[in-house]
Amino acid sequence: MSFLTTEQLSEYRENGYLVIRGLLSPHEVSGTRDEMKRIIDEWYEEYEATGEEGPAWKEIVNRDPAVKKGEMEPDNRYQAVRRLYRMAARNNEFFVNQVKHEKITAICRQVLGDDVKLLQSMALLKPPGTAEKRWHQDNAYFRLTPLDVMAFWIAIDPAFVENGCMHVESGSHLQGVAEHKVPDWASGTDQGGILYSLAETPKKEKVTPIPLEPGDALVFHGALKHFTPPNNSQVGRYAIQYHYAASHCQPTVCPEDVPGSIVATASPEVDIERRQAAFDCDPCVEPQYWFFRKAEITVLGQELGGVYI
Repeated sequence: MSFLTTEQLSEYRENGYLVIRGLLSPHEVSGTRDEMKRIIDEWYEEYEATGEEGPAWKEIVNRDPAVKKGEMEPDNRYQAVRRLYRMAARNNEFFVNQVKHEKITAICRQVLGDDVKLLQSMALLKPPGTAEKRWHQDNAYFRLTPLDVMAFWIAIDPAFVENGCMHVESGSHLQGVAEHKVPDWASGTDQGGILYSLAETPKKEKVTPIPLEPGDALVFHGALKHFTPPNNSQVGRYAIQYHYAASHCQPTVCPEDVPGSIVATASPEVDIERRQAAFDCDPCVEPQYWFFRKAEITVLGQELGGVYI
């Protein structure tokens, strides 16, 4: 099934992104929000009962660093969480089905071909007052070649400039992946990996905000420069983000060739503690947490790749 028109495909290839209105129906949006909250409820009830987060929960639920440090007291459990990770890899039935949504896979097939893997499933929660996500390109994390990588950023709540909608630099994907680094002031801190971002940010006149209504999607290339500003409103913002790659993609560097590399998998038995400094390659700085992760599931066609995708 073809979903995109010839004009839309041309727009995607020229600009590096495309807005799809109503990719998810209101019913699907509501179900997504409910499932995100259900996961948080399950995590919170266990955390409240035991006072601890087990390794499996650390892999799924990402609390706001300020909450972890006791610097911020959220109004409720949902405002304590910034991200949910790898929902499909954890065999969550709702998200396994959603990452194979017929509209999403139709677009993936048109852009990436017949053999496609899900690299990452992620829920993004941006309560009022939360910080920016710095300018970056996704393949600076994945480091796959060829660069047959794309993302779907799907609004679950209204996303607008004041509450941190996506901003992009149109056409920036045509220049390949630019230099990324941890800011000098953050080097050696526990925030270094999160702050790994473009060494040079786009000029203001080249930046385009992408406001979205619930169910709308920003579909974008893995080398498109993008960021989300702080949420300066009183309105929270939920979104879902899925990354896909053609199954023939491969990492540009083998983990065995990188000193101290940390190979992360979807297994809950993985030594979580070894990943706390997952951006600390020497002599370079690589975001290994993503760089060497296994893809979550195959969504179209065949498994063609090697161990690390």
